[in-house]
Amino acid sequence: MAKEGRIMGLEELPEVKLARKIIAKHSLKIPFDIEKLISEYASLIYKGIPFKGIDGVSINLKVPGKTPKIVVNNLLPRKRQLFTLAHELGHIIIPWHLGTIVDDLYSQSYKNYRYYEIEQEANRFAAELLMPLNWVYENFEKCKHDFALLHKTIALKSGASDQAAAIRLIETLPQNIIYTVEQHGKVLHTGRTTKTDAFLQKNEAVFNSKFYPYVDSYSTYQTGSLCYHWWKISDEIDISTNDKRTWRDILNGIAVSINPTEGVEQFKNSINGIIAHANGKVKLKGDYNMNSVVSACIYRLRRPELVDFTSHPDFEIFVKIKVHDLFNKKK
Repeated sequence: MAKEGRIMGLEELPEVKLARKIIAKHSLKIPFDIEKLISEYASLIYKGIPFKGIDGVSINLKVPGKTPKIVVNNLLPRKRQLFTLAHELGHIIIPWHLGTIVDDLYSQSYKNYRYYEIEQEANRFAAELLMPLNWVYENFEKCKHDFALLHKTIALKSGASDQAAAIRLIETLPQNIIYTVEQHGKVLHTGRTTKTDAFLQKNEAVFNSKFYPYVDSYSTYQTGSLCYHWWKISDEIDISTNDKRTWRDILNGIAVSINPTEGVEQFKNSINGIIAHANGKVKLKGDYNMNSVVSACIYRLRRPELVDFTSHPDFEIFVKIKVHDLFNKKK
């Protein structure tokens, strides 16, 4: 994968660099024995922790004269324990993580900004340790843009959970890539890569495989009762039209026909505002051209509350003519 596909700055974060130093120091190859690795730095205890949200605890972090201890909740699935082990090792390795840290997702302390940052740092350390960026990119090249195959490959080779692997991919892949997890016909959870503007299907909603109308690729990965759906939505959408109407006439006609509850004028102002926002975001990304703006506008407008608007026969024609007018004004 080209370097522009990577998240800017991710590789420069100190916790990511520390994970890479550990990989280099111990000559780690994926997969590796993480318990053996931890034994170099701490004592390890597996114990049932009957409290929701507590995956592990790190004790005696940087305490002089005391050996650090890691306690892992063995009531969790083994793949989740693997990430917890890497996460707790992160707390031990990262110099400014001190004392005792309880990884409690539901604790009030998790709302504390500093605690949240510490947990995110340990997560990034763990992700780099178990699924190094360069290793992910190597597998990306082998999978030839089949993101479901890439997901399956990363999960199976690293030993990480399917969810952890999916999160790792949306952290590192280029923009306009989306996944949705379906279980029994319902949306369980979703994710998208950085700078992807398209809306996501809502959790608990009925899954819709046609939610994204313009895609460069679509693939699925079935694991147990879960199905991961992966899309690469189009960066540029080329809509041809010979329609001679102005975008104002088309928009007004659509608004009158769908009769929005907020009123026609307010509705039209809202649509124009969304398009202006989408246009501005594309400018910031680079690759600014008419088709890329059309793509951004279509995906920004395809939100649940605008389904009557986006399903209207004149919707895409309106977007094309509106964006064409925006570009003509720049000449």
